[in-house]
Amino acid sequence: MYNIARGSHSQIRHLRDKHNLDANGPIQKKRRLNFNGSTSTAGAIEQAFVNQRISDFNPERFKTALLRWMAYANISFRQVELLQFHELLQEAYAEIGTAGCLPTAHTLVSWIKRDFQHYKDVVVEQLQEVEGHVHFTFDLWTAGNLLSLNGVFAHYLDPLGKKKKILLSIPSINGSHTGEAIAKGVGEIIKEFGLEKRVGYFVLDNAGNNNTAVEALGRMFGFSPSKRRLRCTAHIVNLVATQIMYGKDLKAFEAESDAPRALQEDLDLWRRKGALGKLRNIITWITDRHADGGRAREFKALQIEYQNFLVEDEPRRPPAELKRPNDTRWNSHYYAFDTAVLNRVPIDAYSEKEERAYNTRLEQIVQKNRRLEGRQADQASNQTIDCGG
Repeated sequence: MYNIARGSHSQIRHLRDKHNLDANGPIQKKRRLNFNGSTSTAGAIEQAFVNQRISDFNPERFKTALLRWMAYANISFRQVELLQFHELLQEAYAEIGTAGCLPTAHTLVSWIKRDFQHYKDVVVEQLQEVEGHVHFTFDLWTAGNLLSLNGVFAHYLDPLGKKKKILLSIPSINGSHTGEAIAKGVGEIIKEFGLEKRVGYFVLDNAGNNNTAVEALGRMFGFSPSKRRLRCTAHIVNLVATQIMYGKDLKAFEAESDAPRALQEDLDLWRRKGALGKLRNIITWITDRHADGGRAREFKALQIEYQNFLVEDEPRRPPAELKRPNDTRWNSHYYAFDTAVLNRVPIDAYSEKEERAYNTRLEQIVQKNRRLEGRQADQASNQTIDCGG
């Protein structure tokens, strides 16, 4: 049989599949645990394990864990309504629907509001026990859906003298971002947490609307704005560093750069800024969201090409995504340049490609202008001849 079959694999498979035999004799079948309620065939030990698993399920802990995951991963509320997601949860625990834990977008909102109110009561109680003033910081930012939000933080010392910071609320700012509008939202939060008599200092960046906001809050809670309004040191250091890197009038340069002009003038404007300014512009150009991702895809291809050309003893790392510098986020320029150093070869390759394309466009414009000038000269010559008779 071995000579005919040229081996024994098929015979071994036949004995295993058809007769439940292996080299050691009869094969002991493994019993699968069934967590979907059908446990009639499970043994006593298995049944006890299943019962323990079911009894360990805590709906409230599950809801909290689900909300935390969605918040940290930025998951849309609508995703939890997908049939596939419900099937996944039911595979883990068949009675999850009976436990009230198969959520919809609407129920998620109600869970979040319920949890917020629960933790808010705890925070209010803690803040009432604080000795001395409670100090505040707030800052405006715009979400990806163009919703303007204002993050309001409270700062205080706990009974052991340790500094504590807690996010009180993130109200939306509708309409113009005037100081009065900002103060109205912040004032409502201060009252909501019962801190009217505990208002301390405000540490804010140097925006003009923050000055008027503190003035309005001073009138609201009866304190001197000039004495309670402190400047943000990190913001000042960031402004100084930006001026050192990019020159005296970065905003004016950016305004000029937005204006339409000839390619050669754009290049001259580009060269006025130093090496860091050029690198910043290159990063901004590659990561431009309005370019339909085409530039980023081209750069990604250059990163992969560079990785493929590395010799074996050179360190290999996943291509680092370029970080776009942001004037309102501390150290964002440092992180952008630090990542750019890791991508020096792909950036050089991309810049050379763009330079070649630029020179081609510039040459095309020059040639077009020369042809236009030639035609105008011919027309002028013909008109001169016609006028001369």
